Amino acid sequence: MRDSKDSRRSPPPRPARDQARIDYEEALRLAQKSLEEHGREALALLQRAAAADHPLALYALSTWYHFGVVVRKNRMKAVQLAARAAACGVPDAVYNLAVSHELGEGVAKDEARAFRLFCRAARRGVEGAEYEVGRCYFWGVGVKANRRAAARWFARARKQGDEAALDLDDDVLSPSKQAKTLSPARAGDPGTPKRKPRTEE
Repeated sequence: MRDSKDSRRSPPPRPARDQARIDYEEALRLAQKSLEEHGREALALLQRAAAADHPLALYALSTWYHFGVVVRKNRMKAVQLAARAAACGVPDAVYNLAVSHELGEGVAKDEARAFRLFCRAARRGVEGAEYEVGRCYFWGVGVKANRRAAARWFARARKQGDEAALDLDDDVLSPSKQAKTLSPARAGDPGTPKRKPRTEE
């Protein structure tokens, strides 16, 4: 049973998730103001929010480590943070993981996993992911080559206004017209995603 002293305590501190949100928002404000002037302070806030598993803080911090923003570039740390952000439901983190797995940056190269992650990102509406699924199908990156499936994914990407898909030759979009030896320039390089990992905006 509590005594009267316990009932007069100050209110409990703000829940950790509310504080993490505040830290994340302040970090973004400072970063947008001037990374050169406020970068270290923004980094400390992002790290604190990420430690509390704030999804967007995890994602933002992963991009900082990937590109070497305020911190020394560390692709392995970037992948670890992106994986945590993806587990928390951040779609762009899923896309970044796909790129890392395909290229073997910060993680062992695993094209099959990259393909599955590109598919997951595409289902979640990440810009550019539909094109990447089409590219993987077209060239057989992480999946058995399937030109018909590639054409369907490229068409979906075109409908979304994807620039890379809009630049594709019409022959790539028509499986009946596809030459068996289409040059990489006409359907994307088989080993390189068109886009780099995304950054927090």
